[in-house]
Amino acid sequence: MLYLISSPTTNQTLLIGKRVNDIYMLDICDIVSSITCLLSKNDDLWLWHRRLAHIHMHHLNKLLSKNLVEGLPVLKFEKNRICDACQKGKQTKVVFKNKNFVHFKNP
Repeated sequence: MLYLISSPTTNQTLLIGKRVNDIYMLDICDIVSSITCLLSKNDDLWLWHRRLAHIHMHHLNKLLSKNLVEGLPVLKFEKNRICDACQKGKQTKVVFKNKNFVHFKNP
């Protein structure tokens, strides 16, 4: 099965790849010379969120403003969607169902 990567503005096909054993293989020889980067800034924000143990975006902005993390890119961290791992970590499960009656055993 072939996968197409296209430009969101012009809908022009930029790359054609295929999936081999859970790895997406791209033919780099066919890349148009105008492509310089295969990573978007939005993905970079969430990559740093995962790298720093799913830290809140507000705290990432503080780390950036005080220059506390070496190599952290100068980006504006905004929470525009919910991280799946953070959402699953906040969900709780009821362990026991409530009983509608009281059960006693006589000794």
